[in-house]
Amino acid sequence: MSRTDPMTPRALASEFPHWLRDVDAHLPVAAQFVLHGNIRDRHLIPVDSSFRFLETPQALAALLELSNYAAVITYDPVGGLGLQPDTAESRSALAQLERGQQWIERLGRPLSFEALGELITAVQPAQPRARVALAIDYVSQFSPAGAATSEGLHGVFRTALHRMHRTRQTYVADMERTSLYNPVFWIVDRPSDLPGWLVGATDGSHPVPIPLPDLDARARAARQLAAGLSQRGMGDFTDDQRREFVSQTDGMTLRAMFEIIQLANDQRLSTAEFESAIRMYRVGLIDNPWNQAALRQNIRDAGTLMSSRVLGQPGAIRRSLDILMRSTTGLTSAHTGGRSTGPRGVLFLAGPTGVGKTELAKILTEVIFGNPNAYIRFDMSEFSNTGSDLRLMGAPPGYIGHEAGGELTNAVRQKPFSLVLFDEIEKAHPPIMDKFLQILSDGRLTDGSGATVHFSETIIVFTSNKGMADPLPNGDLPTAKLGFPEFDAHVRQSVSRHFAEELGRPELLNRLGDNIVVFDFIRTDVATELLTNFVANTLARVRELHAIDVTLAETAHKTLWRECCSDLSMGGRGIGQRVESVLTNPLARAVFLHDDSDSPIHIRNFIREEGGAWALDIG
Repeated sequence: MSRTDPMTPRALASEFPHWLRDVDAHLPVAAQFVLHGNIRDRHLIPVDSSFRFLETPQALAALLELSNYAAVITYDPVGGLGLQPDTAESRSALAQLERGQQWIERLGRPLSFEALGELITAVQPAQPRARVALAIDYVSQFSPAGAATSEGLHGVFRTALHRMHRTRQTYVADMERTSLYNPVFWIVDRPSDLPGWLVGATDGSHPVPIPLPDLDARARAARQLAAGLSQRGMGDFTDDQRREFVSQTDGMTLRAMFEIIQLANDQRLSTAEFESAIRMYRVGLIDNPWNQAALRQNIRDAGTLMSSRVLGQPGAIRRSLDILMRSTTGLTSAHTGGRSTGPRGVLFLAGPTGVGKTELAKILTEVIFGNPNAYIRFDMSEFSNTGSDLRLMGAPPGYIGHEAGGELTNAVRQKPFSLVLFDEIEKAHPPIMDKFLQILSDGRLTDGSGATVHFSETIIVFTSNKGMADPLPNGDLPTAKLGFPEFDAHVRQSVSRHFAEELGRPELLNRLGDNIVVFDFIRTDVATELLTNFVANTLARVRELHAIDVTLAETAHKTLWRECCSDLSMGGRGIGQRVESVLTNPLARAVFLHDDSDSPIHIRNFIREEGGAWALDIG
């Protein structure tokens, strides 16, 4: 991209990014600027007859050159003292400062805090004679994390505040500008890395947040990057491919767009395969894990597996299979006409306890990863207190545990292709819900250190018992006597009320959409089938481990059913617990004392003993 018509400096400044135009506008009134936010990006800057990607100090120098600044002095604690650009003119301007020869001799070398204070004073004397600027970078790293500000560094900041109040603007006959300050730019990760009395000084200081590039900036960068693709042998960007590239890089820096091009070039990808390069940049996966042949075969067989282990929930199974198939076919959010950057799939499983919600999440994990325990699980009852969100996302700088990062962000960073289960989500501390809004909308989350974690290859599963403690219109709590259509409507209303009224976040409910799946109660026929399976599993284990056959008389079967299936309020988990009490525990005692493995154990009935324990009537 190039321009053929010459432009005046003021007109050219209008083509700089907004944050640089903000700097330009405040040069007559601000002696110090605090730059923070997207400070490590490469900014697209008009230089000569074209646009170039420049880092922040270089971009500042390009802007200040338009206002006849003779030199932009740079300093960072590793690279030392420098000039941007390092030319004969800029060296001459540096030499004209107070102790000028000293600064020339120190180019490329770090300075003591005392010398840095002297440099600030030299740039901002009472009455400057020439326009120069000073950009101090990596200020946030001047002191170790968590360490108190040393007396020497405090002296630098104190000098900066003093000079900000004492220096004056300088005038240069450049016809277009009035008198301007010789500014000092503090480039920091966050304003709190500087003393509050320096950042908060309303007169003479101006904070400048550098945002992530907007759509227009990304589109301009994409056009610039597209110009070099053919030379790299990657083919030309079509207009549609370029628009898709711009859309897919929403929330990324221009540096990231540049590096995606580098990745694609290194992997010998064509312009039609840029989605793979973007995925690799985000989560480190060059191949689409959802296209694996084994995964597709597992999904084809998943219906049978789910039906055998989650009984009486055909709707939930069908919905889960739909999401898996939608993820593998890449049709998530297809109705929007664009590609979704959110998670691959979202499920909100609601209903009574013990009906198979967590079991279904395990089966999904087994289908996708081949291991039912490979999911990332968070019991949200452990995140119900104030500050719990910091456990998930990581504490900000200055807080204990900042270096450890967040439990959620660390886990997804290590396993970007994963299923993340949030159990009993209604118990989470309300501010955590704001984080889920970001995950479900944009598929990313920023941790305490400022790094972005992407959820674009994850399946998010929430479970909830919401609705079970909410009374029906007649005042009763819902039970298995309620028909499923009425129960389904009751649970959905409770979930909606929870998000919209209790949490005040209807937008989160909107993000869940129709991914809310209500599980039915365990009803009598399903309870009987579960009991049959539990008993069969128990007897099979005895036969496998001890070579003893165990049989139950009809009377024993009826007693077991009565004790295990009369109360279904705890669902399948309650049935399993009763089987353990009535059958497994007394059977273990009998097997332990059974000396003749050739002789089967025949249970005629179960007997409740004093104290509530159960015994076997063996015959």
